[in-house]
Amino acid sequence: MSPKVPDEHKEKRQREILKASKEVFAKKGYEATSIKDIMEATGISRGGIYDYFSNKEHIFLSLLEQSMEDNRKEIDTLLQKNNGSVWKTLLTIWDDYREAKNEDQEDSFSAAIIEYGIAHWRKPENRGYIENRYEQAAGIFSSLIHKGIENGEFDPVVSVDDVSRFMISFLDGIAISAITLTHGFMQTGKQMDLFENSMKSMLNVKEPDLSQR
Repeated sequence: MSPKVPDEHKEKRQREILKASKEVFAKKGYEATSIKDIMEATGISRGGIYDYFSNKEHIFLSLLEQSMEDNRKEIDTLLQKNNGSVWKTLLTIWDDYREAKNEDQEDSFSAAIIEYGIAHWRKPENRGYIENRYEQAAGIFSSLIHKGIENGEFDPVVSVDDVSRFMISFLDGIAISAITLTHGFMQTGKQMDLFENSMKSMLNVKEPDLSQR
């Protein structure tokens, strides 16, 4: 009978596999990455990886779940840094899109996410997952906007759900274009200025203090 592995060790090993796998996916993309690549990056045998994940896709989907949770935590941290101001928190998030470089690991991993979505959306089970992930993202932004309404920062002139989906569509478009084009060529700064002004109007921001942007 095999000795029981402590839960702490299992979680630590899973984190190690996910961390190394994310670097591989960011470097090679989803389709080009193999379990062998992940074995080499982690120094863990094939059987050792299969103790925690059933296949490459399982690892990738686990990374997507981790990414969603990391986004929630990051927003909570930004809210605290901005003294509870939702508008300043949104500006901070958007500034990341202004400054992102396509050689950054997070942006390269985003390219792998897009690659996965394009290649696998036709599978019914994957389409449901992708749609659910979109709804989760919309829910995160909707909750943030509702917090701004409660704070007295916003008095939206359109529905919160519509604003959240507009935000996702625009930011995803910027992220996708930035994979192959430079921000200078795209004139990202000007696009973000227009987007910010549009959001300010739709949310009907109440005298935003931009001094600590």
